[in-house]
Amino acid sequence: MDDVNVLRGEPLPPVPQISLGQYLLSNLQQKGDEVAQIDVVTGETQTFQQILTKSNRAAHYLYGLGIRPGDVVGISSENNLDFFIPVLAAFYNGAACAPFNPAYTEGELEHSMNISRPRIVFASSLTISRVIKAAENIDSIRDIVLIGRTNPGPLPYNIRRLSDFINSPQCSSSTFIPAQVNHERDVCLILCSSGTTGLPKGVELTHRNFITFIQVCMLGALPQHDDNGPENLLGLLPFYHGYGFALLSLAIVRGDKVVVFPRFEEELFLRAVQDFKISTLYVVPPLMVFLAKHPIVDKYNLSQVKTIICGAAPLNKDTQDAVSMRIGVKDIRQGYGMTETSILATAAQNYPVKLGSSGRVVQGFMAKIVDVETGKSLPRNKEGEICFKGPMIMKGYRNNKEATVLTIDKDGWLHTGDIGYFDNDGDIFVVDRIKELIKYKGFQVAPAELEAVLYTNKAVRDACVVGKPDEISGEIPVAFVVLQPNMKVTEKELVDYVNGKFLAFKPILRHEFLHKRNSEAVCALCQKSLATPVVNYSAEFYDPNYEVAAYIPYRLIRLTSVSYVSLFFSQHMRLLY
Repeated sequence: MDDVNVLRGEPLPPVPQISLGQYLLSNLQQKGDEVAQIDVVTGETQTFQQILTKSNRAAHYLYGLGIRPGDVVGISSENNLDFFIPVLAAFYNGAACAPFNPAYTEGELEHSMNISRPRIVFASSLTISRVIKAAENIDSIRDIVLIGRTNPGPLPYNIRRLSDFINSPQCSSSTFIPAQVNHERDVCLILCSSGTTGLPKGVELTHRNFITFIQVCMLGALPQHDDNGPENLLGLLPFYHGYGFALLSLAIVRGDKVVVFPRFEEELFLRAVQDFKISTLYVVPPLMVFLAKHPIVDKYNLSQVKTIICGAAPLNKDTQDAVSMRIGVKDIRQGYGMTETSILATAAQNYPVKLGSSGRVVQGFMAKIVDVETGKSLPRNKEGEICFKGPMIMKGYRNNKEATVLTIDKDGWLHTGDIGYFDNDGDIFVVDRIKELIKYKGFQVAPAELEAVLYTNKAVRDACVVGKPDEISGEIPVAFVVLQPNMKVTEKELVDYVNGKFLAFKPILRHEFLHKRNSEAVCALCQKSLATPVVNYSAEFYDPNYEVAAYIPYRLIRLTSVSYVSLFFSQHMRLLY
């Protein structure tokens, strides 16, 4: 290893050598009767003390069912006030928690459950019928419990409700003593990977991994509280996903109030930012596009937003600039990480943020850029694969040694599959995914580069570029475009617009226009296997009045701001993670 090419974060102070359950329980016990969560739709609230009491009772219930360290507790639910109760109860018992995407089909649920092998699954009224069907083929599952406030109708006799036992006088209310675990070895979380190929893999994070993540955030990787103390946060990002799960956990430690979104609605989102005086906004790139371009944004006062943290996919510079100018936010930061790095690896901390940068390596981490072909480490300002090493690197993929070895090399370096570079100051710039690079006549074309140019055209609302196999060129770039309302542009005009800004080896040779059939319809590119190129592609419309599902390729999760978030929360559509 060439040390001169390795970047090192600041030293990390010692991390508490306790279980995640002990860590979160001790923080909850200090918070009292302050409001912890509020449902943005119903206005129902829940205090930290109520969360403590309910999770304590749920922990006793799980213990009575025989849940012990090494066991797994699953949860399949949209965001709601009940979501974190069984999660905490599992942690107190030393068990691992496995959150599942609430939009999974029965088949996808069965696949994910076969990876994690839960003994009990908590499900909402939205997901419980699918969970029951999927569980028929999973012999590890002994119990299914309904969570949430809505009634799904008649249930099988053996399905219990969370509210039944946490409110039962027979359920012990004595303080639950968290189980002892091996801090470095034992798994506390099994998160479905968001890789770009194949079916989901189970990412195993240890107690040490996740507590280290929280400590790094508290040390400055995320914005710190001002003199006014805890703040209001939007619980908009899906809690089953690493990003949303991490913010929900941090709120327990920091004492922040989470405004919980069971679903996304444009005006509900903007009104919540305005009325709850959100000062730090955690978003994904499609929401940034929405803030930059949607006319409805001008109806709301967003002046109290001081900082925006954007993650999950690269954010192009033009969108960042547009949001900054439109709503007056000067502090816009990109974080970078993945489920396999315990959510975070680089962050913009207490120094000027460069446009397009995802910050610098966080405390305790090392990073390097390697040549994709040779694996040799590269100097500053040279593009290659981004690699990390440190205490937040996952234990591995659950029951998948082959995939683990392919991702973490013999020296402990995790290969992200992302292309990027570090500049002379150590700031990281993420360019694209290795597997998404388009091989055009021997040249590597980054789709994100072409998308960034398309976003600068005033007629374009959203865009996605993918590679289409071609006998002569290998692959040719194809753009899928959503136009602004009432705007017109021809395919030739867009092709000329993009090609005029690139050398001859980086053209877009074709555009496909995606149109909404009605205000609720979502367009999607159909691709049944993310491991293979797009061969037979077509625009397929989704109408929520029909039970139609579409497979969404990785790049298209950021196709349109409204579509993206709707897909995350829709019971009809699903993302392949």
